[in-house]
Amino acid sequence: MNAGWLATLTFLLAGATAADAESVAPTSVLSVAEADALLAYPPGSLSLGSTGNGSLLEPVRIALRGEGWRFLPRVKRRATNHGTAEMAALIERLGAAVATAYDGANLQLGNVSVREGGKTPWHASHQAGRDIDILFLARDGRGRPADLREFVSFDEEGRCTVPRSKLTFDDKRNLTVVRALLEDDEARVQWIFVADWLKARLLAQARQQALPDELLTRMEAVLRQPSDSMPHANHFHVRT
Repeated sequence: MNAGWLATLTFLLAGATAADAESVAPTSVLSVAEADALLAYPPGSLSLGSTGNGSLLEPVRIALRGEGWRFLPRVKRRATNHGTAEMAALIERLGAAVATAYDGANLQLGNVSVREGGKTPWHASHQAGRDIDILFLARDGRGRPADLREFVSFDEEGRCTVPRSKLTFDDKRNLTVVRALLEDDEARVQWIFVADWLKARLLAQARQQALPDELLTRMEAVLRQPSDSMPHANHFHVRT
């Protein structure tokens, strides 16, 4: 668009006369190189679009295991361990926090995104490198910490819904995961999708521990059962 013509139009729309507009100096025009520089993406990994209709630019390939966390074997086969640099860093901090709180504990992680983001056969979301699935922490029939290798659901009483299973939902350790996510100074956790009845258990545990009201309020807002998919009774789905 001609810069002089644009200046004239601006003046006329503001109520000035054509004579007034003639005295306006033409606005400088950007060169192609300058325009390209302004429109270019910033450096580093970028989450583009929405989590349900997005992509990844300059993705980070997240290590398959680290301190306090490991991806499920299927993630390696699917190559769904790609995300933003911020997601990779969050996973490292979260794993370290859980390992510190519970020596030897390991979070079992599901999909993030495929290399360039976009649709996959396994999710409607997880398209932009800002979603991560985290299996719940459980206890066995003797009350000992149990490492899960699959997604298993839990009912209102915290009991595993798999027939004859003696696994139970570990309220205390799962609350530690939620706290680590919500109290992370660098990540911006938007949602932690989880079934309403498990959210109720986590809030009850938080009140039992007399956690600050501010944290309880944030838990109430961020822990959410999705309205357009399964209730998430078998894992946390974290979105940043």
